[in-house]
Amino acid sequence: MARSFNGTTDGASDGTGNNLSPSTAISVSVWVLFSAFQNFSGVFGQTRFAIGGWGIGTWTSPNNTLAVMFNNQLQLPISGAPAMSTGTWYHAVSTYDQTAWKTYLNGTLLSNINEVANPWSPLVTNTGKNIGNLAGWGVMAGSVAECTVWSDITLTQLEVTALANGARPSMIRPKSLRFWYPLDGLQSPEPEISGAGFSTTGMTLTGTNPAFGPPIMQFTPRWPQFIAPPPVIPTRIAPPGFAWAEW
Repeated sequence: MARSFNGTTDGASDGTGNNLSPSTAISVSVWVLFSAFQNFSGVFGQTRFAIGGWGIGTWTSPNNTLAVMFNNQLQLPISGAPAMSTGTWYHAVSTYDQTAWKTYLNGTLLSNINEVANPWSPLVTNTGKNIGNLAGWGVMAGSVAECTVWSDITLTQLEVTALANGARPSMIRPKSLRFWYPLDGLQSPEPEISGAGFSTTGMTLTGTNPAFGPPIMQFTPRWPQFIAPPPVIPTRIAPPGFAWAEW
């Protein structure tokens, strides 16, 4: 499942109390499907324009390509990024380790950019993580799922490939997993299920609708009452005085 955003008023935020404070590195992953492209569409991030933070989105010039921001530096267009199409699920990852950021689309490394101009400042205080409507970016039209953040690690190529092939975030370095919003479309606020305990509110939705999600692996439901018991196979017992062949 996923959440769809209308490109005008829809958005989601986990509030100002859910700040992220990595000390050495950060990795961000998201699945996204666009129903339309707008000038500068923010998909997932924690940003305040001209102050800092991080974010993943798109830029329409040229050709609706992926755009990322870390440390208040935008990279757009990303060199070598292919044009994206509407109606297609894409998996995007960006990692930052104070000296360089790497950006991947569908498991393929697009860029490895050295960044030494600004000091390390991924934390933006009093600003929660946002989906579909990022401060300083435009709103997006389309569907989003599996918004995930790892703190103080950079994902490897092998790990990024696994995520792009449908692995769930909980399968990738779970001890460093800080925020995981599946956006399964079942409730608002949408729960944060990383198990790290950093989220206090969940992801509060403004508008949005449930939508079909990306091609990801299934996982055990969070709610035990939805786990079906194992099937009971009846045992056939012959009545007294009868053999199996007679009954």
